[in-house]
Amino acid sequence: MLELILGGAGSGKSTRLTQAIAADVAAGKRAWLIIPEQQANLSERTMLPKLPPSAGLTFTIAGFSRLAREVAAAYGGASTPMPAGLTSLIMWQNLRDLHGLLTEYQKATPRSDTKLTELLLATVDELRAGAITPTMLERAAEQLPEEDTLRAKLYDLALLYAAYDHGVSEALDGKSGDEVAELATLLESHDYFAGGHVYVDSFTDFTAEEYAVLRQILKQADRVTLTLCSRGERGFDPAFDFTNETLRRITRLCEREHVPVRTEMLDENHRATTDELRLLERHLWDFALRKEDVPTPDTKDSITLLRCTNVYAEAEACALHILDCVQRGTDFGDIAVIVRTPDDYRGVLDAAFERYGIPYYFSEKTALSEMPLSRLLLSALRAISHGWQA
Repeated sequence: MLELILGGAGSGKSTRLTQAIAADVAAGKRAWLIIPEQQANLSERTMLPKLPPSAGLTFTIAGFSRLAREVAAAYGGASTPMPAGLTSLIMWQNLRDLHGLLTEYQKATPRSDTKLTELLLATVDELRAGAITPTMLERAAEQLPEEDTLRAKLYDLALLYAAYDHGVSEALDGKSGDEVAELATLLESHDYFAGGHVYVDSFTDFTAEEYAVLRQILKQADRVTLTLCSRGERGFDPAFDFTNETLRRITRLCEREHVPVRTEMLDENHRATTDELRLLERHLWDFALRKEDVPTPDTKDSITLLRCTNVYAEAEACALHILDCVQRGTDFGDIAVIVRTPDDYRGVLDAAFERYGIPYYFSEKTALSEMPLSRLLLSALRAISHGWQA
């Protein structure tokens, strides 16, 4: 059976899971919590203290990849994750070997072009997530007119995709390098989750391989509980469009597998501490907020809107507001500044903070190839590949 727990942010979905898991642990029931890979450590730190000390005997927190390694080890094997560096080398080698057979990408494959290699790897990952094979790409290309640019691009992608899969298979002794796909295949012949309860939390969507794993779990486990940040199909709320599509796909999967579904809706927001924030969370997108619903001026203190002329004025206002919050008792560590594009504020926002003595940590993604040591190694390889040209 599938239990769906739906609700907005702060509605208590994860709390409900923790209570159910604690009951399973107390009863000695085998249970698993599947969460996104990047959240595993956080979930362990926040959830395990709320469970009995014996939880580790029957309860496991894992992402799909970690779960793949656990299941493979249980049946005398080992999952085969593909090292990121090796994937880049295989795709780069494919570009060199197939250069003469390519049409759309032939002019864009110089030996030193790492950007195209990264782009192609990202494309292959996206195609795999959608369960699209090289054969499907080739068939799609055949249906397009000869003069269509997309036709040539799809043929090139199909060729590079197939060659990449072959290269990965050779490097891993016949394995695909996709741990989650291997997990789905392994579960087809082993009832690993039989008699247990499986909880799935904090996902917005799933890849094709993850859906294949969930299909096997739904067939094996006594009960599967899935939480989604969604209010179902009620009303117009574009904030939940993405998760609503996941909800529809999960429901169709259960219908195909004849798995009964029970849905529970959680409407109350327990995370927001003021009525003002609850109103904003509820009506930000449906435009149904009435004037009489808005708090009176003497109670409006949770949301402040400032209109600034440019990013410099924004940074100045932000810094002054942070100082005001600190003077009223807020710790610096409890304050977060969120911007849409960090690059637009680099050198502006941090300069304002330094001017007012505000400690900060500027968090942004940095490509590994931009790190000093990586740049040194790449420069050395480039010098060798170009024959030591000055």
